[in-house]
Amino acid sequence: MVVAYFLVAPLVRGGQEAEIATATSVSFEGVIARSSGDTNPFIGTPWISVNCEGYVGKPIIIADIDILALFETLKKAGLEPGQNIEYRGQEKFPAGSPVRILIEWSEKGESRIVDLSKVIVDKKTGKPLSTIKNPFVFLGSAPSPSGPVTLKAESVGCIACTVNCDYALFTANKDNSGYVGEYGTASRYYIPEGKLPETGTRVRVIISWESSTSKP
Repeated sequence: MVVAYFLVAPLVRGGQEAEIATATSVSFEGVIARSSGDTNPFIGTPWISVNCEGYVGKPIIIADIDILALFETLKKAGLEPGQNIEYRGQEKFPAGSPVRILIEWSEKGESRIVDLSKVIVDKKTGKPLSTIKNPFVFLGSAPSPSGPVTLKAESVGCIACTVNCDYALFTANKDNSGYVGEYGTASRYYIPEGKLPETGTRVRVIISWESSTSKP
């Protein structure tokens, strides 16, 4: 199924563009850095950090986007940032406006679109995240306790992950068990081989939501 989305003028911040969409979606460019494996984080920036305990290094998708500009664009569109959860010791669901996270790329001259909730698999259940209601939410990150950045997400470069910690803009809408129990500091979620395009493929990341999610 082809997902329709509509872009208008870009918002420029810090030399990078956050492309503002209508009330239904926003999109930005990225590249596949790993085509499979653990998903913490699964979308990050070129300066993704590994200093947050449990991170597995480079993300699945490296996105060319200013995180604060993206955050402000989504708030302007009416999305509500949710409850930030510390990723250890809090077994509860996050809050925030529900979103879909898709990627689009060209393959043999044809456009391909994949909903990431359908290819991210829970190791505990063996099922994709698409089996739960509202697989991803706009967690929104937490404010940075000290300069030069505004959000914690900017300090580590994490846009989306599956752990519900307060360093990400988007998270899986699951109870926070990504780094505990039998998984230790490894991810509870992963992307199997063969579900995404090969490493180095340029993609467009699409964040979409129902129009009712936005403020009038």
